[in-house]
Amino acid sequence: MASPRRASGKLIATDLTINEWQRAETAKGNEAIEKVLSTKKDVPNAMHRGDIGGIDFVWGDDKKGIQHIIKRRDEDKAAGIGSIGGKEMVRKLPEVIARGENKSKPNANRMTLDYGKFKVVLGNEDFERSPHKWVLTCYEVIPNYRKKKSGAG
Repeated sequence: MASPRRASGKLIATDLTINEWQRAETAKGNEAIEKVLSTKKDVPNAMHRGDIGGIDFVWGDDKKGIQHIIKRRDEDKAAGIGSIGGKEMVRKLPEVIARGENKSKPNANRMTLDYGKFKVVLGNEDFERSPHKWVLTCYEVIPNYRKKKSGAG
């Protein structure tokens, strides 16, 4: 395998097969996830996809980002929903981002990537001005599961 070359931190897609590129970006993402988990700080340009651009891993809060994913997926697992907890889910992000199918509509303010039974949702307060997207959430798709709405019978 030819060694990946980078231009401005991005893999040059023409130098690699799709699988080689996916492996290289997944490895880059894995390093970034471990950094976010150990420092609880954002990692800008943690990954890159040609159809999306730069993707930041943002620590976030209880409503978005890596912190949100850990909290919500731990709650789900404790409630018997889903098969993995928060840190396990976060460690799946790079593979889902690298290999996932972009299911987004053109000009959407959020982007969804599907891979196997997992989804990653990317967002940005202003897609037009910022070159990077960031991870809002990631979850396991559970067939026939519907979350109960609060206040509903």
